Amino acid sequence: MRKSILGSLQAIFLAVTAFTFSSCGGGNNLENLDTDVNMISERIAPVVKESPEAAGDFSMKLTEQAVTFDASVAPGLFDLKMLDPNLAEFAIASYLHVLNPDGNRNAEVADMINNMAKTERPLAITLTQGDYKFNQQLEPARLKTLFKEALTNLNRSGAAANAAKLTGSWAEKVFKTEGASEFECIYSTNQIIINVTYPDVNASPLKGVTNTTPALKGMLIDAAEAHYAKYGALRPAVTALMIDLGVKELRLTYKYADGKAAPSVRLEWGKDL
Repeated sequence: MRKSILGSLQAIFLAVTAFTFSSCGGGNNLENLDTDVNMISERIAPVVKESPEAAGDFSMKLTEQAVTFDASVAPGLFDLKMLDPNLAEFAIASYLHVLNPDGNRNAEVADMINNMAKTERPLAITLTQGDYKFNQQLEPARLKTLFKEALTNLNRSGAAANAAKLTGSWAEKVFKTEGASEFECIYSTNQIIINVTYPDVNASPLKGVTNTTPALKGMLIDAAEAHYAKYGALRPAVTALMIDLGVKELRLTYKYADGKAAPSVRLEWGKDL
C-alpha cells in the first residue's frame, strides 16, 4: 500500500508530498530550494485538478521568511475547524516515511529538509475552507524529527482521535437521521466507531427490515463510498494515513435505548475502503 501511493497527494496535507518529489541540484542552498518549490508546484497542479471535490486553489512559494503552502479544502469534505495540529503533523510524518519502489526511504526528503534548515526557512501551511483558515508552521528541526522518528513514537492515538472527530463531522449529516437521540464518532481499539442511538428499532431506518445487519452494512458502504470518492486522486493517501494511524476499521453501530440488541457492522481500511 505504502509503495503504491508514492505519487499520491492528499488534499488536506498537500504540503507533505512536496518533500517526496524534491531534489537537490547544483548552485547554492537557496537556489536549490527555489528550484524544488517550482518543480513541486508544477507536479501538484494536475493532481488538484483531478480532485475537484476535495481540493481547490493552491500555491506554493519560497519567500524571504518561509516555504509557504496554501490550499483550499472543499466544503463538506470535513469540518476544517476541527482539525488538530497534532493530526496535521502526524500526516506529514506519515508521508515523510513513504518508501521508494526499492523499499528504501527517499533520500531526497532529507535533502529538501536540510536545504530548508540551511536557509532557515520553515514550512508555513495555510488551509482554507470558506472564511476559516488553518495555520501551522513547522521548523526544519521539527521536520527532521518527523522524518527520523518512528510513527509509533509520535502521538498516534491523539491524532487518531482527531481523525475520528473529522469523520464525525461528515458522518453525522448522513447517519443521524430523524428520530435519532444521540450521535458520536470516536476512536477506540483501532477503530473509528460511528454510534447512533434510537429509542427503539421502529424509530430507526431499520424499521420493518428483516435482515438488519446486511442492511446496515449496505448503508455504511454506500455512505463511505460516496464520501471517500470525493477525494479523487487523493483517496489512496487517505487510506494510507488511516492505516498509519492504526485505524484498521470504520464501524457503524446502532444502539436502541430500550435495551434490545442492535446491529454493528464494519469496513476495513485498505480492503473495503
